[in-house]
Amino acid sequence: MTAPSLFSRLKTCALLRNVRILYMTPGFATRVTGCPICGSSQTAFEYKNRYVPLDRCVACGHVFSRKLPGKRILNLMYGDMHYWTKDKFHQGITEIRPSEQWQGFTGARVGILERTGLLGDGAPRKFFEIGCSEGMVLHELHMRGHEVMGCEMNPEISEEGRKQLGVDIRTAMFEDLELPRASFDVVMSFHTIEHVKSPRAVFEHIVQILRPEGTVLIEVPCGPEEYNNTDHLHFFCEESLKRLIQDYFEETEVIDNSYTNFEGVQIGSLYGIGRRVKAR
Repeated sequence: MTAPSLFSRLKTCALLRNVRILYMTPGFATRVTGCPICGSSQTAFEYKNRYVPLDRCVACGHVFSRKLPGKRILNLMYGDMHYWTKDKFHQGITEIRPSEQWQGFTGARVGILERTGLLGDGAPRKFFEIGCSEGMVLHELHMRGHEVMGCEMNPEISEEGRKQLGVDIRTAMFEDLELPRASFDVVMSFHTIEHVKSPRAVFEHIVQILRPEGTVLIEVPCGPEEYNNTDHLHFFCEESLKRLIQDYFEETEVIDNSYTNFEGVQIGSLYGIGRRVKAR
C-alpha cells in the first residue's frame, strides 16, 4: 500500500479541523427535516450564516439550523478551554475563582431564581444545572446551603470547575447522563438549550429527574442578531419556548429580558419557567 502524500495528509488534517468544511462533508452532520419544537413540516428559509442555512417554522416561529453537528464538530467547537475563554471574555471574566469579576454573572442568575421563588422559603433545595460550564452559579448556591450538581460536556472546563470550586460536575451531555429519578427540586440552564441537538430529548430527561412539584428554569438568547452565532442550533421566540415547556409542565411562564455585556452590547434573552411536571 502506498503511503499517503504530504499534500493528502495536510488536506485531511485541514478538513478535520475546519468546522465549515465538516458541515459540508457527508457524514459529519445530519439534515433536519421538520421543526424540532412542534414537529411541523411547514418551514421556510430564514437566513444563511457562515456554516449552515437556518429555517423558520411557519407554525410556531422557531428558527433552527438545517443541519445538526456530529461528535467531531461538537468536539472542535467545545473541546478545550478556548471556548470558555472566548465566552467569558465578553463578560469581563478571566479566572475560575470567586471574585468581583463574577458579581454580575452570578447576580443575574441567582437573582432570577430569587424573583421567581425558586430558592424556596429558606430550606435547602436540590438544584441541577445543564451546561454548568465551570460551575460558578452552582458554587454560589452551595454557599447558600443548597445541594447542587451539574453537567458540562467540555472535559477541560468541567475538570477546572471541580478542581477550583469543588462543585459536583459530571462530564457528559445531559441527555446521556444516568441520574436518579424524581430527585431534584429545580433544573436550570442558562444559555445552553440553544446549543443542543434536540431540545425535546433534553426536556424528556428533565422531567424524569424532577420531583412532581419541581420546576425548570431556562434562559435562551433571542433576536435575529443571534443568527450569526454559529454555535447555536436553535433560535427561540416567545411562542416556541412556551410550546416546548407547556408540553411537559402544568404551568408555563415566559419572561422577556435583556442585559448588557462587558463591551456595552445589549443582548436580548427569554426566561422560560415550567412548574409541576405533567403526568406521563
